[in-house]
Amino acid sequence: MKKRKKRGVRSLKARRMRRDGILLRSSRSSAALTARSTPVAEPELHWSRNCVAAKICGFSIYRLVACEDETIGPIFIKEPPNRVDFSNTTGAVVECAARGSPTPDVIWVRADGSAVGDVPGLRQVLPNGNLVFPPFRAEDYRQEVHAQVYACLARNPTGSIHSRDVNVRAAFAERISNCRNKLVYTYE
Repeated sequence: MKKRKKRGVRSLKARRMRRDGILLRSSRSSAALTARSTPVAEPELHWSRNCVAAKICGFSIYRLVACEDETIGPIFIKEPPNRVDFSNTTGAVVECAARGSPTPDVIWVRADGSAVGDVPGLRQVLPNGNLVFPPFRAEDYRQEVHAQVYACLARNPTGSIHSRDVNVRAAFAERISNCRNKLVYTYE
């Protein structure tokens, strides 16, 4: 009497492989397979992964039909606050950080969507994504820099995300003579 194999159970020695969607004949060898992942740029997909399995004890290289996509859209690690008030004597640092695969670029934009650049001595965008407002003299106050709505934008080929609006407001210290030389902060 013949022994029947149970349906749905495969022998551990049998290996089924596909090459470009076509099932290859079964192999009863115990050769180990290694897989490596290589990036492939495709204009319509922007970023994808091409997985290749290579038979160690042979020369055959098979391209797999499906592979797990390793791309991840941007996610904020540190999102900036809604409001940043600071004085001209202290300055401020507004932090923004994001992660993803591939690593996202972090840029700052104004409310109208235009990119923010450096203004020497007044505003600096750091490579780590922080927006820095160094201390400044009262006469160097500029409304388009120190009283502005900013947003942090993180983007990679998978997608982009915007932070909440960040309302930045700088105050500058003035000495007022009729107030007995007291320091008063004025917001513009």
